[in-house]
Amino acid sequence: MILSSLLFGGKLTHMDATYSASSRHPASEAMLELRKAMGKTQTMFAVEVLNMAVSTVARFETSTPPEGDMLLKLAEVALDNDQEELYERFRKLYKNWMVEQAKRLTRISVVRRSPGSHRAKFEQEQYRILELHGSEQSKAADNFELMLSWLKTGDAKQKATAERILKPLIESRSSKE
Repeated sequence: MILSSLLFGGKLTHMDATYSASSRHPASEAMLELRKAMGKTQTMFAVEVLNMAVSTVARFETSTPPEGDMLLKLAEVALDNDQEELYERFRKLYKNWMVEQAKRLTRISVVRRSPGSHRAKFEQEQYRILELHGSEQSKAADNFELMLSWLKTGDAKQKATAERILKPLIESRSSKE
């Protein structure tokens, strides 16, 4: 069963998934395999390897699978211990986890009251999450973020540069609509 995640109170939390006594979430199974391949007990693995509470490792292996950055940490541990197949599994689990988050968070609208406003005037902000492939798309996204930050600054030269670069993009988009 795929673990579903929700945005709640600004934090991503998971909903409890039901697994039979004989089955585990793939991330829990991979963590257990890594620990056993390293010849560690839960206590040793928690304290010596992950520097966390034993109860957290026990929970990861049984009821609440590791997710997010913990999957990347486990991938590093696997690679450091010559467990390349487990390294690849943790990386794939992380990618799948990120895709699930992106599906839920593709567009988020935040509405808040304008600061210092005496009337009920509200501002709405929208955030988008994109999937980028390769260094070229990542570089383009970084440059775009930089230009947007220039638009928000008071520096007239940076703002003019950003407007000059973005103007053709805006015009081409408008002509398509």
